Amino acid sequence: MRKLLFLLFILPFLNSELKASHIAGGEVYWKCLSNGKYVFYTTIYVDCTGIGYLYQDVFLKIVGNPLPRNQNNQPIERIILKPDSNRWNSTNKGDYSYDCIVGDSLNRFSCSSKDRGMMQAFYMKSGEITLNGTPPTNGWEFQFIPPCCSPNYANVISSTIIFHSTMYKNGDSLNNNTCLNNPPEFIQKYKYLFLFSDSLRNMTLNISDMFTASSPDADSLTFHWDRAYEIRQGNNTPVPVSYKPGYKYDNPFGGESINPANVDAVLDQKTGQITFARFANYSYDNFLVVVRADAWKDGEIYASISRETPVALMNGSGLNNNGAVFYFDNNASNRYEVNVTAGTKVNLSIEVRDSSVTTGKLENLWFHTYDSEILSADRNDTSACDNPPCAVYQNSTPVYDSAFQEYMLIDSLIQTGFEWQTECAHLEGNKTKTYYFHMKATDNLCPLPGENGAYIKVNIHSIGFRGIESINKSLQTKDTFETYQWIDCDNNTLISGANSRVFTPTETGNYAVVVSNGSCVDTSECFNFSLTSLANRELKNNVQIYPNPTTDKITIAVDGEYKINSVRVFNIQGQLIEEKQIHIRDQYDFRINAKAGVYFIELTDNNGQKANYKLIKH
Repeated sequence: MRKLLFLLFILPFLNSELKASHIAGGEVYWKCLSNGKYVFYTTIYVDCTGIGYLYQDVFLKIVGNPLPRNQNNQPIERIILKPDSNRWNSTNKGDYSYDCIVGDSLNRFSCSSKDRGMMQAFYMKSGEITLNGTPPTNGWEFQFIPPCCSPNYANVISSTIIFHSTMYKNGDSLNNNTCLNNPPEFIQKYKYLFLFSDSLRNMTLNISDMFTASSPDADSLTFHWDRAYEIRQGNNTPVPVSYKPGYKYDNPFGGESINPANVDAVLDQKTGQITFARFANYSYDNFLVVVRADAWKDGEIYASISRETPVALMNGSGLNNNGAVFYFDNNASNRYEVNVTAGTKVNLSIEVRDSSVTTGKLENLWFHTYDSEILSADRNDTSACDNPPCAVYQNSTPVYDSAFQEYMLIDSLIQTGFEWQTECAHLEGNKTKTYYFHMKATDNLCPLPGENGAYIKVNIHSIGFRGIESINKSLQTKDTFETYQWIDCDNNTLISGANSRVFTPTETGNYAVVVSNGSCVDTSECFNFSLTSLANRELKNNVQIYPNPTTDKITIAVDGEYKINSVRVFNIQGQLIEEKQIHIRDQYDFRINAKAGVYFIELTDNNGQKANYKLIKH
């Protein structure tokens, strides 16, 4: 029977006969301190089926020419990392086993039971470091080479996969003696198990948040497939891993060459989300996937962080757990996108419901929210981020859970709200900027909780002020705003009562307008308004001269509101060749007594206003 893989999980290949310590994946990154120094981190994920991992000092190898230098001007070739015991102990010694109480809780998947899919994290941390110098064009690469051993994969032939990150030169700091910009950090823990079912067909799989990342200092992040590298016996230089036939680094689950029904994997470069479909006749298989997050600022890349991870696909028929469903403003979806003008408040309801049908105890849902550059640090205070006002959750506000080190809500039905007062400061310069807010929901159904991820995407656009124009003896903004205040530029004063989109000056002068949407304010250039020029344009718009071109005479047709007193004809050199007093209100025939050429007709009304027309005589 052909089976479609519906859900997936991140874990190493676990062979019950092998008891080696399999290092399943990890990443390398750094953080900037307020004193301008660096602290480097490595998170090592180990499967729970092998022997225990030896938690001890490791080092990062630095690759680049020239290398960074220390305070003694000596090149730095490696960085020592020590176990981060405080973080490890505060997270149940890095045990990523599932909490569940509904269903078969005695047989729940756990690390202590050495169930496949269970992970243990080991956190490594350096001391404070100063890196003197400027990264070369290809950057400084920081490599962690595990002592042993990578899992067995369905798509690659490998022994030991290395983890790496890269720091580039950036305009903010041409000399990187001072740490200014934090790199991306993958926000989803390396944790959960997802399944596919025999009964589900023709459905695209997606990894909703395993490779999403955030950075408080980047203008934007982009996500890319990345190559995996390994260290082979007898060679200390990393080389690209070899893929089995039908697989590639940018299509790690195999395409049509493996099965004509397969759908190639696609990585969303804006979100890190992966979608694919794979058909197979097996109960379990394991694939190496590597995704790189690049951080950009002022149009330049300044950091790249790669996450190397196995993705395992396992038949979970009979567990009857499809996970939670997200509702944004009462619409079921894993994605909510909104386009707003800077200064507009974003406000929407969020509800998460469990889709599984169980008996006995009521299932609880864990609603996780992940940090982003503009989300309130405590999810409640609009000033608790780097660029306030911050996005917050309302009604039921997520609270910090020290065991998970995440902000969470726990209830049988999650009901909360998302609110964000956007500002012009949230734009990228004066250009559109996009923000992502990631979240996840898990239930407590044993033996394996269900999980689903979602995100809110907010595109903030400039208020788009295109200035003012003159229409029908008045001035008017070309766009609509919430508030207006007209200004007399000649006297640099506000015009009392001039608070609408249209303003009618009573005298010739220079005028501007201050407009606002929410808290975003913009001011137009001063516009020169002339009552005389308006009358001239209106006279011209109410007089017709025809035919044009002409061979002899022309007809001057006038709207009854105006009275023409004189006609003057000029040649192309500006010389007056004819003038006549006519005093007409409706229509007048006028002969051009001149040779063929280009002429200009000037009409004057009884108020002294003039209008000019170009005429061609054959």
